[in-house]
Amino acid sequence: MMATSKSAAGARSSRVDASAVGCTDIHGHERRRARTRAALVSAALGFLVEGRTDVAVQEITEAAGVGQGSFYNHFVSKEALYDAALE
Repeated sequence: MMATSKSAAGARSSRVDASAVGCTDIHGHERRRARTRAALVSAALGFLVEGRTDVAVQEITEAAGVGQGSFYNHFVSKEALYDAALE
């Protein structure tokens, strides 16, 4: 009995086009961005209510449950975050 193997063309045809997958997840990405931004704003509001504006970005991101890089994807500074929280 002879073993059969997939041809290179057959292997390629079963792959998913990555660009097509990325295009269908645009709304999911936007929802994640909105959730991350909302978590940061909520954390900032919590600190503002406590009268604490001197907290480190790391403390804000820990309270928000997001990575520190996420902070800078949404805000250029803590002041910008606090401004957004007070809107």
